[in-house]
Amino acid sequence: MDCKIIKDLIPLYEEGLCSEESKAMIEEHIKDCENCRMLCEKMPVDSKSAPVPDEKETFKKVNRKIKKLTWKSGICGILLLAILGVLGYLTFGQITKMDGLHSFETIIQSLEVRKMANYIADKDFASLVKEQGHSFEEYIFGYGLSFNLRENDEKILKETYEKEFGDTKVKSISVYSEYTQTGLTKKSHSILNYVTMKYEDGREIRFGFIKESDGLYKLVSGYPSEDNYSEFAYALNYFSYHKFYYFPDDFGSGYNYFRKEYSDSYIESRKSFRKAGFKLDNCSQSEYMYDEEKNMLYYNITIEASDEKGSAILTTRLYYDYLGLYPPERDTITVYTDNCTPELEEAMYTFFG
Repeated sequence: MDCKIIKDLIPLYEEGLCSEESKAMIEEHIKDCENCRMLCEKMPVDSKSAPVPDEKETFKKVNRKIKKLTWKSGICGILLLAILGVLGYLTFGQITKMDGLHSFETIIQSLEVRKMANYIADKDFASLVKEQGHSFEEYIFGYGLSFNLRENDEKILKETYEKEFGDTKVKSISVYSEYTQTGLTKKSHSILNYVTMKYEDGREIRFGFIKESDGLYKLVSGYPSEDNYSEFAYALNYFSYHKFYYFPDDFGSGYNYFRKEYSDSYIESRKSFRKAGFKLDNCSQSEYMYDEEKNMLYYNITIEASDEKGSAILTTRLYYDYLGLYPPERDTITVYTDNCTPELEEAMYTFFG
């Protein structure tokens, strides 16, 4: 048979589409024709002659793929449920603001407060002072807003921290934020952010931050006890509010905010005042003021007292720093008398020890 005809039939032969007669004819021809046989060998393998895959193995592969997809879908489903649960919890906390709950707001404040705590850990007190919030009365009356006072705050914080923690480093910082009721109504809430800083030598300090109306944070911390004396803790309290609440113990507080070196003298003076039978009628103090010349805070103090013959009024200034009140010098005390005894007048001059 002519090779041209065979060449035209070879593609049909390879695809298995030619008749049995044509197939036999082609196979007979390529036995003797080298060229046609080579052409036939170069053609693609007949799809019908390809090996048939094992049915069981095919099903195994399909099942593995299905299981893999199911496992991934399950994990995605669990993650989605967890995310929705967290979002739901945070949304509930944001709406209700119930004590002890968390919300998107508490998370944001935790991150902001951690930054403030890092200022302390890094000894960056300039940034800490710069971002300190201000109380309402500071806006109204301007107390404590002097540039010199803030500069002094930075100096005190730096010195006391270096003195107490300069020989160690911060090991960890933990922050916990929660809602807390701040007013008379249940709808009055704020967020209190608790901070615990642990040091490599085993010591730790705890304090808190609360967001002020100006959007900045005010540091809040309880006064350290005598058993846990810490100058840096006193410095933090001073920096936070710049206040010492002074009232003689006759008015019920029982606290003594004088510096340690003057405390005993003040206590003895108050005992002598009561032992002499003098009556303490009234004590008043101003909001804290700032003396630009002395670079110190002070209170204007008025003390009213009486004896069996008359009365006396004392006016003076009580200066203080982060460690407490200083008793006034005698020449800074003014005493007005109204028919009282000389003993009461002298007792007023020595009222603070």
